[in-house]
Amino acid sequence: MGGSNAPFTADRGAETAVYLASLPEDGAQGKFFAEMRRFGGPILLSW
Repeated sequence: MGGSNAPFTADRGAETAVYLASLPEDGAQGKFFAEMRRFGGPILLSW
């Protein structure tokens, strides 16, 4: 997950989190994002 074999820098890894935190309240709820892109449909957890 880190060190010299990490796929991304820490800054690049944080980009999606910062992007999502900057969206309006009705933004990306219930969706999975990685590398600034949406993947798949809604994620439903049954807990």
